[in-house]
Amino acid sequence: MVCRSGEDMIYGLHPRIRMREKDKKPVFSPVSFFVTAGRIFERAWPLCPDADTRGCSYLCLMDDLTGFVLLHGLIYRAGFIGKARPAKVERYHLLSFEKVDRLRQYPPHLSSFQSAYDPLEQYPGAIRIRSYGKLASLSGLTPGILDEAVVLVSAVKEGVISVEEGGLIAVISRNQFYLQLLDLCQDIRAAA
Repeated sequence: MVCRSGEDMIYGLHPRIRMREKDKKPVFSPVSFFVTAGRIFERAWPLCPDADTRGCSYLCLMDDLTGFVLLHGLIYRAGFIGKARPAKVERYHLLSFEKVDRLRQYPPHLSSFQSAYDPLEQYPGAIRIRSYGKLASLSGLTPGILDEAVVLVSAVKEGVISVEEGGLIAVISRNQFYLQLLDLCQDIRAAA
């Protein structure tokens, strides 16, 4: 499948990954990222120590240059719809935005872990997707580093960062869930 979009030609090299001719990298799709993150959230949920009370999370995708929010959506675990307390859902909403907004203020940082400070409720859970100029965060799982593992694995599955780049961020944030979650999600492919 080949279609024209302005000056770029989009090639359907694989049904789930579209590549731009001039730079040969996957196109970043916020909706596809959201769907993939939802699938990975389902696999990550059992790793959460208090999983019984954690059935939803908020995902936030932001443009790093402009600060424009590309997507801010709620991910529910199957069977948990309607069971989340509104106060918790609102808290996850605010924290997911706070994480990407804070990471945006520190351009050299790759993870919000690098500026996390628990007493001020500034938790890890956001990553910088440098090659696309995007930021991604999740809030709703504990510990916050599990939130980060979900967005890291989502970014790898979407093809917007490599497994190695994800590993580098995981080392920076001391994320013990990244490799485990990557292994649990071997069969998951990009949603686009």
